[in-house]
Amino acid sequence: MAPTARGSTSPALNAQTAQCQPSEAEVNAVTVRLYAAAAEAAGTHQLKLHLAESPIPLQHLIDQLNHTVLASAPAPDHGNSPSLERVCAQSSFLVNGTRAAVSRGQVASGDVVDVLPPFAGG
Repeated sequence: MAPTARGSTSPALNAQTAQCQPSEAEVNAVTVRLYAAAAEAAGTHQLKLHLAESPIPLQHLIDQLNHTVLASAPAPDHGNSPSLERVCAQSSFLVNGTRAAVSRGQVASGDVVDVLPPFAGG
C-alpha cells in the first residue's frame, strides 16, 4: 500500500520496520568471540552477554562470561580441557579489534570482544 496523503504507511510495512529494529536485549549486549582453547572450554565459538549497564570494566565482562559458561555447563569436565576461567587468565583480549588490557579496558553495548588464548609457539 502506498503512503497516504499524511505520509503514513500500511500496517504491514510498519510491522516489517518494527521487526528490523533490534530488541533492547540486543542493544544492551556484547558479542564475545572465543578462539582455540577458549572456544573448547566454553563449548561455543560465540555468544552474546547482556549488560545491565554500559560501559563496564573488561574484567567484569570476563567474570560474567565465566559465570555464564559455568552456569550453563552440563557437567564438570574431568578431562584435559582447562576451565574457561583458567584460559581467560592467560588470554589476550581485543575490543572492537583493538588490544585491551584487562585491568584498564572498558566494554560498552554493541562492542565485540575477542578472547585469544595463547597459541602454539607463543
